[in-house]
Amino acid sequence: MDNTSHNQPRGVSRRTFLTTSAAIGIGAVAGTGAAGIAWGAPPAGCGDPNDSVASTGRSEFWLWDQVKGRTPGNAGSNDYVRQISSTPNRYYAIRHGGDNPHSNTDLLLIPTNRISGIECSYLLHSPPNWWAAAWREAVANVPAKPSSPIALGVNSKDKRGQDQLHIHLAQVNYPTFQDLRQIQPVTKISDWMSPQANVKLRINDRHKTPLRKDAWFRVVKYTGALPNLFYELNKVLPTTESMEHQVVGAVWSGVGQTYYLINSTAKTSKGNGTGLLDLIYNWPANKP
Repeated sequence: MDNTSHNQPRGVSRRTFLTTSAAIGIGAVAGTGAAGIAWGAPPAGCGDPNDSVASTGRSEFWLWDQVKGRTPGNAGSNDYVRQISSTPNRYYAIRHGGDNPHSNTDLLLIPTNRISGIECSYLLHSPPNWWAAAWREAVANVPAKPSSPIALGVNSKDKRGQDQLHIHLAQVNYPTFQDLRQIQPVTKISDWMSPQANVKLRINDRHKTPLRKDAWFRVVKYTGALPNLFYELNKVLPTTESMEHQVVGAVWSGVGQTYYLINSTAKTSKGNGTGLLDLIYNWPANKP
């Protein structure tokens, strides 16, 4: 579950399973969205850079403690740190997560500047496009499995366990992928909130009792370089919903530059949706 510790630093065995990034459309790291912004102190709702477990006693700042101030030459407990944008200088860390820590199917991309999570207004601007960077890292590190392609995702503020943005790099749950391939999806982001985009997918629920077998999602089958999903979701989200309650992610279709863009929320779906995108990943049935 996303509220596990993410706390076992491990080395990444790099594995590139495609000979060229163009083969599946990694896309440029520069983002798609509103004009760039000046990066100073985080705006309200994005977290305080001085947050820490030591100063607050709150475990949800553990992940922030691991990445703040880290640079490519000073990765700390992370597997490595890379630059995403030179103007302004921005970096991200890659590390193993805590849900399947012995495998490269549970990696995290984490900005090294303070971004609490999906609700932070920083994410609505670009560059940088954290999703394009996450896709590039997933292509290089997540094992190739045609039946369970790459899945990227961010959980809601309601369900996450760590208050620092982290994009999961994983494989999609096989039954979930089977269902995605069977739907008649909308293909325009502008239709993401339409009734036609609502689909029920089988999920990999390892945490609730009794276990849920499926959940409702809003899905767009999108072709093109992976855009800034935070910006795109916010642009089409109904005024009755807020970003903090959303999950958002992308599953590679297995063909070219085509992805299933996925969104759901437990707050507005009467219990039929989810605030936890961990439910679509190909992680072990029983939490290690």
